[in-house]
Amino acid sequence: MSDFVLDIARADDMLLLRIACRNLALDPDASLQPRRLVRVDPDQPAILIVSFPPQHVAEQCFQDSAGPLAGTPTDGRRIGARLSGESRLVFRLPPDQPGLDLTLASLLDWSGLTPFLWRDLADGSAVEEDPDFGVQMPQDFHTAIELPYRLTLSPDVTERWEHRTDAYASPGGATELWHTRLTWPGGRTAAMWAIWSPDHPEFNPLPNPFPMAMTSDDRSQIVQISGDRNLLDLDRFLSIQDEQQLTQDQLGRLYAARAALGAPIWAKSCMLTSQGGYLDATTTFDFPRLGADLIGRLLGHDMDGNPGDDLFSIGEWSHRATLGRDHHVRILHHGMLLPFGHRADKAVITERKFAPGPAGEQPAYLAQHEIIIVHDPVRTYTHHDLPFTEVAILSPTSPPLDTTSSGQPLTIGGARYLIPMAAIDHDGNRHPFAMPAIFVADGDDRALSAGIAAYQDDPTLGRVPLGGSAVAFAPGTDTGGARIAATASAARDAFTGDPVFTRLETTALSLFPQAAGLIPPVLPKMASASVKLPVVGELSGSVSGSGATIRYHSDFALGGFQRAAQEVFATVDRFDIGLPAESGGGLAAPKFAITGLSRAIGAISNVDAVVSANINPAAELALAEKTIIEGLGGKLLGVVDLAGIVAPAELVDHLPKLDTRAVAGGRELSFRWTPKCHVGNDLPAPLKVLDGSGGDAPTLTMTGSIFVPIADGAGSPHQAIDGTITNVSLVFADVLGVTFSEIGFHSKTGSRLKFNVKVAGIIFTGDLSFVQELTKILESIGLGDSVRPTIALGGDNVSVGMTITLPDATMGVLTLSNIAVSSSVKLYFAERPAEVTFGLSSQANPFLVAYTIFGGGGFFALTSTTSGDVTIAAGFQFGAMAELNLVVLKGAAQVMVGFSFANPNKVAVFTGFVRIFGSLEILGIVTISIDFTLTLTLTDGVASGTARLTIMVRLLVFSKSVSFSVTRSFSSGGGLSRSIAGPQSRFVDMMTTADWQLYCDAFA
Repeated sequence: MSDFVLDIARADDMLLLRIACRNLALDPDASLQPRRLVRVDPDQPAILIVSFPPQHVAEQCFQDSAGPLAGTPTDGRRIGARLSGESRLVFRLPPDQPGLDLTLASLLDWSGLTPFLWRDLADGSAVEEDPDFGVQMPQDFHTAIELPYRLTLSPDVTERWEHRTDAYASPGGATELWHTRLTWPGGRTAAMWAIWSPDHPEFNPLPNPFPMAMTSDDRSQIVQISGDRNLLDLDRFLSIQDEQQLTQDQLGRLYAARAALGAPIWAKSCMLTSQGGYLDATTTFDFPRLGADLIGRLLGHDMDGNPGDDLFSIGEWSHRATLGRDHHVRILHHGMLLPFGHRADKAVITERKFAPGPAGEQPAYLAQHEIIIVHDPVRTYTHHDLPFTEVAILSPTSPPLDTTSSGQPLTIGGARYLIPMAAIDHDGNRHPFAMPAIFVADGDDRALSAGIAAYQDDPTLGRVPLGGSAVAFAPGTDTGGARIAATASAARDAFTGDPVFTRLETTALSLFPQAAGLIPPVLPKMASASVKLPVVGELSGSVSGSGATIRYHSDFALGGFQRAAQEVFATVDRFDIGLPAESGGGLAAPKFAITGLSRAIGAISNVDAVVSANINPAAELALAEKTIIEGLGGKLLGVVDLAGIVAPAELVDHLPKLDTRAVAGGRELSFRWTPKCHVGNDLPAPLKVLDGSGGDAPTLTMTGSIFVPIADGAGSPHQAIDGTITNVSLVFADVLGVTFSEIGFHSKTGSRLKFNVKVAGIIFTGDLSFVQELTKILESIGLGDSVRPTIALGGDNVSVGMTITLPDATMGVLTLSNIAVSSSVKLYFAERPAEVTFGLSSQANPFLVAYTIFGGGGFFALTSTTSGDVTIAAGFQFGAMAELNLVVLKGAAQVMVGFSFANPNKVAVFTGFVRIFGSLEILGIVTISIDFTLTLTLTDGVASGTARLTIMVRLLVFSKSVSFSVTRSFSSGGGLSRSIAGPQSRFVDMMTTADWQLYCDAFA
């Protein structure tokens, strides 16, 4: 049965309707005036379907959080806009009414008709409570008003529509736009229901193509809370109470949820016209948080069980539109702020505002921003892996912010909005700070997962800047409330008694939210903290402390100090501390790998070993000792790893004994370190017990005090450090051994480093054992003075050596003189390889060889380091010299040849030379001299030769000299030599363009 359709248009008041008459047909009796529409099937309802043009236009919104509207077009471009679908009002004729007159007045008279609404079936009967009747697209015979865009509303059955049937003109001649107005009995606010939206989650909606006043999620939630029959399963709701043991809180929330379902949309005004609709509606949704468990029971099926699972976040919707154009929309969502979980609302406000447009126009755009309203500004925490027991948001209402999606950081003008906060730590100290936050709407488990993941991907989100304030990362008292007594190893503030290692100067914290089965469903946790360890800094000579990164120990995070062995509360990302090498005089620079902090002990070299030893003392002590020793860093005399020297003893012996005490004007830190050392063959190279050096084990002792001023006028920081090592024998390259009976030093601020070195002996072994025998021979014949031990202190090293000067030797006409054999060890204060040098004479003082008119000399030096580098320097020259003196005529001639070799920076340099010199003097008036030198140097595959000729003429007091020199270099590659004295010839330089063209033509 087809509908009888009428299109109605009236220009005077712009009336424009399409009325489809179902089960009504034109009476065939044409004589009737007016003509009538009569019921076709008396047993079926007769229906009028009144269709209206689109009632709403969704426009693009622009951000106005930072002042002027952002992104508005200035070049005449159009903004984004979407037109809603048609709207319709459907009415049913009374069953006893056979038809109606075919007149405009009769067709517009709906007062005696019954609305055909969303819960009515085709036969006119109403749907009862039906759990299977969920959100469904309304049939074409249902009243459906799409106002606003993609949100379909339907009025209550008691509401009526009022309008004029004739065009109305005012006395002034203006004609009123035809409109129909929704009215309600008794003058109360009209009730409407959101019955349909294509954005319902079952239909996989797409997001808005551009920012709009309402999001697809807004429309989806409004439809579900207002019109989803699945949520009105009353029988199922009651059975929960009968079958399940629920707490009073759960029952209360279930009753509140049941009362909130089917919430109406309260409209102060709703009008439909041919030019768009009018709407002034405000609704509050009081749906409580239920949690995944209760939701599953209520809906009759299991939820995913994610912490963020819930039904709705929307709490309020306010919408005012005129002629289909929005001018004020406010939507409020309940949720929370990450990372601390404060309960908050997000109000997204869209308003129409004038703004500069193209060509000097002032169009009215939709401006949008959001505001965060915090409902519980103070949150308290009892878990252990957070230094704060309370966090307060100081500004419960934010300024206008950019509109952001749930799970994204809050921004203002494109930059992150920093919320002012203040936190209370475990000792009650207050710490103000400001940091970013993420709003997550209730029930948006995807946004919650994305928000939590954002803190993992971007650590700056969870950064809490504290500017160096002292934060108590754990309670500073024991379980009985009394402070733990200070001991030598438990460094505590001497003025307040506070534990130094629970209250730390903190630059920043890094926090992240962790999902939890709570309401709100997150707990803030500390990932790490950038802190300064005061005692560590003082020990290292830094007054302000040393930066380190700490994290909560897993045992402490689970159960606090009741679970934490040795009261260990934090781990430290491996952080080496120790005396600077210059403060330690080069004697020893111990570095202790701090890996944990304990309220009872302080800094710990190996937190895992300490915890394990506490749990299983007998079984784990050896492992703990070994682990701590392996954690030692630094060098003895810049050469030997301290970890290889220190022998196992009691665990505490491996740690420096630290103590702080109050002194006049400041605080003094004192320390003492006396580790037990290995003996005999257990010593690491190059330490060794030499024959004749005694077999006593080395001993190492370091003590010191550091003063840090606190009071004004207390002076500047200063330190005094003393150290002694005894019975140390060092063997290098198996050729030289030096035995120190004692090396002591004293370092004091403002004073020069003082050394006290006692060398017990120098022993040559291996390939240099002949030197040892030579020493014995010299001493046996009374030339012991020729053996000279030397000790020299440099700016960054100490050098110990011995030089043996051999007597001159004459063999016929051959004379050898100035021969000296030397060997030395240079030890650096810092961690730099030690150097061992063996030499025969020196470049500055070479040995000499003479044979009649011939003579020469040379030197040799070999230096080896403990890192394996070897450097050699050697040189030799030989020649003849003759002179002639005839009183009136004097002459001299000299010819010398020689070579030198060196390999600095692992590059071999060989140089040979020839020098010829001659001079002639006549009567002491005129002198003529000629000097010719030829050198050839080979280095890194390049041979370089230089010839230089100098001629000098002197007449009385006047002289003039002229020099000529030439240099040529050669390099070898691929076994061939080629000159690189000048640029090599190229093909293009040797072949002209004409010759090349001739060549090409010949073979064309």
